[in-house]
Amino acid sequence: MVTAFDTGKIMVQNGGSKKSVLNYGLNTWYKIKMVANWDAKTYTVYINDDPVPAATDFVFRHTGGSKLTGQRFGIDGYANASIDFDDFKVMVTGGAKAAPEGLGTSNETAAGANDGIITGVNTAMEWSSDNGGTWFNVEGDILSNLSPGTYWIRYRKTDDYKASSHVELTIKGYDQPTSPVGGESSGSTNASTTVKNEDGSTTTIVTDKATGTVTETTAWPNGVKVETITTPLGEVTANVHLPEGVADARITIPAKNASASTVAYTVREDGSRKIIGDSVLTKDGVSFIAKGDMTVKLIDNKITFKDVPDSYWAAEAITFAASRELFLGTGQGVFIPGESMSRAMFFTVLARLDDVETEGGANWYTKAQNWAVTAGISDGSAPDAAITREQLIALLYRYAGQPATSGNGKSFADSGEVSVWAKEAMNWAVAQGIMNGSRGTFWRLQAASLELK
Repeated sequence: MVTAFDTGKIMVQNGGSKKSVLNYGLNTWYKIKMVANWDAKTYTVYINDDPVPAATDFVFRHTGGSKLTGQRFGIDGYANASIDFDDFKVMVTGGAKAAPEGLGTSNETAAGANDGIITGVNTAMEWSSDNGGTWFNVEGDILSNLSPGTYWIRYRKTDDYKASSHVELTIKGYDQPTSPVGGESSGSTNASTTVKNEDGSTTTIVTDKATGTVTETTAWPNGVKVETITTPLGEVTANVHLPEGVADARITIPAKNASASTVAYTVREDGSRKIIGDSVLTKDGVSFIAKGDMTVKLIDNKITFKDVPDSYWAAEAITFAASRELFLGTGQGVFIPGESMSRAMFFTVLARLDDVETEGGANWYTKAQNWAVTAGISDGSAPDAAITREQLIALLYRYAGQPATSGNGKSFADSGEVSVWAKEAMNWAVAQGIMNGSRGTFWRLQAASLELK
């Protein structure tokens, strides 16, 4: 593909002509690399590891079929010249990646619902619903809200690869069960069960016997609907729908083997994720307040600290708070549970719980401090001071909306030491079982334990 002639120069073929690219010396080896672009039928030449190419986008002299042919490497006019073919390196770019593997589908769950799903995709892929006529980039790791039909999935073309061959998948329309409720259709590939729940909702559980994927759809009389898909590997994805007129709803996503570090996160349109800080573990799964339509996934987001072993008495509470990214370590992979909790630290915890962005202020706590003042939770003073128990409870009480309380404030040993301004908040905290009263400094481990409750 590169030729050297007795002109004292290394020549490179460009279509039907030869181009001089480098003067050469006798008895000297030259390392030559050619990078071929299959799609453009051109090549670029590099010599002796120089990052600047000696020839760029030169055209192959001959092409044919599936091979690039007709070029040659040789020495003309030098009887004593020699070629070391082991030193001649060629890299070809522009081939196709293999077709995607591991894709799965879930069919429409109700007549006209258009809620089919394709799983196993990623952002390097693209999809088409018109047999390749139009292609759309995949934005996350799931394609949802699909109508029944045929879909093609393939890897997109990049600078290094051609587009791959496609995989054809079919989303089937809803097939009304013909067997009684709780039964299984004869010859069906799915096992379906429908139950009525105590809260008035109806849950339909469909198990794909071929793939092992379980789709659990729960619908409430007010139009709230949650479709949860659990793969055989235990991956859980839920699509939440809130109808017009319903601002928010308490949602519980069923999950097996969930723990304190199991958290729910939302999947944004750009594929990024946002952890739901107030998600909690219940006997039925992971529960949180949904405020509109959303796609939610469950993950084990356990964060470990060198100074918090599993045997530590507050380990579960710290895991709960850290996995929801409400509490972060103090650096170097440590939590320092016995360190006093500052007012700024607690501003930040509450801000994160309220889904407020806390990064990027003049100080690490500035945005949280400003939010606390604006929300009427604190006056923002003395951010570096250690927070006392009654100060913390007062902030938490205001964050909860200052609900009405009842009690005489004498349900704990040191009730007489509680400041007048904190009595109502402390009564509320004791009534809620959050804690007993005390005016002492609050530790980080104690604040983390609040989140577990």
